[in-house]
Amino acid sequence: MNNRTLESLYDEIVPKVGHETFMAALNQVDSLITELTELTITSNEWAEANSYPAVENYPQYQRAREIGKDILQLAGFKGMQTAVGSVRKRLHGKCLDESRLILMEYGWNGIGGWQS
Repeated sequence: MNNRTLESLYDEIVPKVGHETFMAALNQVDSLITELTELTITSNEWAEANSYPAVENYPQYQRAREIGKDILQLAGFKGMQTAVGSVRKRLHGKCLDESRLILMEYGWNGIGGWQS
């Protein structure tokens, strides 16, 4: 298990890219995860009201894919995996179960090697 902390990543990366660039990327990823959490919640509400059609038919599908591509560009494949974990934790914090992750699990199919 990799026990690297944000501090150790900061110490490694900031000399290469600068503090502002690092913090901007970190803030952007956090903002994308927040948006993805809200999309996940609204997509499940919409799916329930519309008899659970294929994920590609969800109104949130295109934006979820855009976010997946953005996270891939900013943080790589591991960043995408981490984003899913972060959304999962935020859903648990709202007392929602992780079955709501279908938007990412299937919506990100093919992005950076993501497989549903």
